[in-house]
Amino acid sequence: MPRPRFVEAGRRALLPGVLALLMGPALAEARPVFRSVLACTAADGGLTLVETGRMAPGCRPVALPVPLESVRWTTRLDRSEPVTRDRIVVGGTGTGATFAPASARFEPAPGPPGRPAPLMPGLGLIPQLAARTFGTEERAVLTRTDEAVTLACRAGTRPSGLILDPGERRMPDVADLRLHWAAAGDVGFAAAIVARGGSAESGTRIAGDFTATDVPGEAALRAAPLFVVTCPEVAGTITLNDLRLVGRAVAPPPARSAWAWRPSRWRDGPQLLLDEARAHRLERLFVTVEVAEDHVTEAAGLAAFVAAAHRAGIAVVAVEGDPGMALANGRAVALARLAALSAYQHAAAPEARLDGLQYDIEPYLLPAFAAEPEAVFRGWAETLDALTAAKPPFPLDLVLPFWLADNPSAHLVMPAIARAAARLTVMAYRTNAAEVMRAAEPLLAWGAAASLPVQVALEAGPLGDETTRLYARAASGPLWIVPQAEGDALLVLLHQPRAAAGDARVYALERESVFAGARVSFLGDHARVEATAVELAAGLSAWQSFGGLAFHGLID
Repeated sequence: MPRPRFVEAGRRALLPGVLALLMGPALAEARPVFRSVLACTAADGGLTLVETGRMAPGCRPVALPVPLESVRWTTRLDRSEPVTRDRIVVGGTGTGATFAPASARFEPAPGPPGRPAPLMPGLGLIPQLAARTFGTEERAVLTRTDEAVTLACRAGTRPSGLILDPGERRMPDVADLRLHWAAAGDVGFAAAIVARGGSAESGTRIAGDFTATDVPGEAALRAAPLFVVTCPEVAGTITLNDLRLVGRAVAPPPARSAWAWRPSRWRDGPQLLLDEARAHRLERLFVTVEVAEDHVTEAAGLAAFVAAAHRAGIAVVAVEGDPGMALANGRAVALARLAALSAYQHAAAPEARLDGLQYDIEPYLLPAFAAEPEAVFRGWAETLDALTAAKPPFPLDLVLPFWLADNPSAHLVMPAIARAAARLTVMAYRTNAAEVMRAAEPLLAWGAAASLPVQVALEAGPLGDETTRLYARAASGPLWIVPQAEGDALLVLLHQPRAAAGDARVYALERESVFAGARVSFLGDHARVEATAVELAAGLSAWQSFGGLAFHGLID
C-alpha cells in the first residue's frame, strides 16, 4: 500500500530577501530573516524548500528565520498554535541520528475512554479469565494452570461454584456466536453465561455435557459477560480444559486473494503468476492495469490473461488508487481512468471481462489530512460518489483502514462507502490473530449492518519499523513552528537545537518510540502466514459479513 513521501529541505546558501506567506499572497510580518526561500508543494502534498532562482509552479516564498542550510526537513501545519496540547507528534522511520521524518501534527487532546476490548472468537479464553469461587458454605475449591481450571465441590444444598471473569472485556459486536466448553470429571455440574450482576440461575444455562450454547444477543450480557460453573448437591470434581467463542455455523474455508502489483507479472509471465496463485490456493488476484489517456494499454494481453485466469478458476480484479484521488485534480484522473477501464470491460469478450475494480485510495496519507481531516474525508466521499455516478460495469471493492469506522469523522465518508461498495477490504495489518480480529471487528460489524462482505487483509511483505517522536515546548530545541501571516505555520526540523528567534515556537525531543514492523507484517514468513490464516478462519467465521482473507506481499 502507498506510504507518504517525505521531502528534505535544500541546503544551498541563498541571497537575503523579503519572505512572504506559504501558499498565499500576503507579505510576512517583519521578523528576523536569513534567506529568501521558496516552499514548493509536490503532487502528493509534500513540501520542500528551494532557492528563489528555481521558481516553478506550486512554489511560493515563505518566512524562515533560520539559515536554509540548518533545516533538515519541513512541512506545513494548518495553524501556528495548538488548540489544546502544546506538543508535536512527528512520524517517520529510523531512530536517533538516522530518524527520517515523514509527517507531523499537534498532539491531540485525550479522547473519551475507548470501548473495552472484545473477547475474540476462535481463541482459548481460559488464560484471559480471572477465576474465583462463590457460595456461602465455602464448599467450592479451585485450582488452575495456564490452560485449565479445576473445581472441586463438597456436598451441600446452597448455590456454590466457580466464576470466570473477563474483567472489562466484552463480547464482539454483531458476531453470531456459540460458547464451546470442554470439561472432564463428575456429572451433575451445570454452567451458564450471565450478565455481570446477575445470578447463575438468571443466565443462559448449558447442558450437563458442557458442549456448547448459543450466546444470546442481550445487550447487558454482551457488554459484561461472566462464565459460571455451579456445583451439584453431591460431592464432585470437574476440570474445564477449554472455553472459547466460535461461530454458530460450520464455515467453509475462507476465500483467499492476493495483490500482484507489477503489471509485468501478468503481461510477461502470465502462466508463472497463475501457477503461483494456485500454489497459494488463491481464488482472486488484484492486478495493476496500465491506462494511457482514454484506453487500457495492451488490452489484448490483459484479455488473454483474464481468460486464462478464469480457466484456472481465478478471478481478476483491477486495482486503482492514489491518495490524491480524494482531491479535485485527482478525482478527474480517477474518472478518466475509470472510463478507460469501463471501455475495456464493454469491449471484452465475456471470458475476458474483469471481475471487479478495487479502489485503494488511502487519502489519510495526504499531508493535508493532518491539517484538515474533515475536508479530506469530504473529498474522499465526493470521489466515491462520482465513481458511483459513473455507473461502472463491474462491482467496486474499497480498501479501508481498520480504524475508519471508529474515527470521529467517519460519518463524512461511510455513507458514500455504503453507496459505492460491493465489497470491503479492511487492512487489519497485524501478525497476532487476536490483534487482527480486534482490528477488523468494527468494519466487520459495520459490513454486517450494511450487508457488505468484508475481506480481511494481512501484510506479508517487507516493512520497516515505524518511529514516532514526541516534542514538547522548550526554550531551545531542534523543532520549530514558524507562524505565517494567514494563521498557518511552517514546521521545520533543524540539524541542531537552537534558541527561538522572532516569533518562532521551539520544541525539544521528549521521547522516541518504535512500532516494530514485525508486528504489522509477517515479513515473508509464509509458514507463519498460513498458520495464522487457519487460526483466523476459525474466529472470523463468527461474523456473517466475513468474506475471506487477502494477502499483501505474498506475491511480489
